[in-house]
Amino acid sequence: MVMVADLSLLDTIPSDLLLNQTNWLEYNSSAAHKNVTMPVSDSSDLIPFDDISLVAHDRLELFTDISTTGKGYALLNKISYTAPVVPTLYTAMSAGDQANDAEIYGTYTHSVVLEKDEVVELLDRFPPYGASFFDYDAGTSFATFDENNHTAFPTYPARRDNFILPPGGFYVIRFKADNPGVWIFHCHIDWHLMQGLAMTFVEDPFAIQDTTTIPEDHIEVCKAAGVPYEGNAAGNTEDYTDLKGFTTRGIVALVFSVVSAAVGMIAISIYGVSDLKFTMTESGMGDESASIGEVTEVSSEYRD
Repeated sequence: MVMVADLSLLDTIPSDLLLNQTNWLEYNSSAAHKNVTMPVSDSSDLIPFDDISLVAHDRLELFTDISTTGKGYALLNKISYTAPVVPTLYTAMSAGDQANDAEIYGTYTHSVVLEKDEVVELLDRFPPYGASFFDYDAGTSFATFDENNHTAFPTYPARRDNFILPPGGFYVIRFKADNPGVWIFHCHIDWHLMQGLAMTFVEDPFAIQDTTTIPEDHIEVCKAAGVPYEGNAAGNTEDYTDLKGFTTRGIVALVFSVVSAAVGMIAISIYGVSDLKFTMTESGMGDESASIGEVTEVSSEYRD
């Protein structure tokens, strides 16, 4: 693996900074570790390799038996993710026979319950953890996927657990729900995730209950942090369909987030358009007490 630094991101370049580096992912310690000659000096001159055509080593064929529930699993449906009072995995573990009811996980976790071995097709922007899935079609330049008019799907599609989405583009993917667990489906840009670009897949919740044990030290951490470890998304252990409190909390959090963002943008805008002007005096020029760089007069434009 060769790394080339993006010089446009650097204000200064220290003399001891290595701009180009060769690194190895080692499978055989006796193999030669050859340095690679990089023909460019700026990363913007590199032409990225499109690995969409690569075939997985096991040549797993494209899933074809797609579930048709009518739900838009990956559209996020204008829901901004808000973390539940009780972690979703703990809700699944404590809900008993109600674990397959998506309602108990809370509207603002945008949880989708998947049955064992269900094949899911996504028009996707934010790939989930916990699944290895097929990437069989991609679009760019503000393209829109048309299920009746698209490129032919490959027999052996590329298989990935995350993607880099082109600006204005999309990915269409499929995966099989064969890995029981609670998996987050999200954008990898941190501040996008903080703003709620996420949802969760609760995959085969009854298998989760049968095969998973929450370690006691996890429970102790929850107790120490004041985090409930039983109940629905709102922490209700008596009626798992009663989510009062969680929805309100999510709305309040969203309102304050929007207000904070607006205030921040206004402050940045004001700072950006300001043209602060200062008149400086030099040390020793008629005022022995003045030091170099001391501000002695502010322009009348900002003084009045």
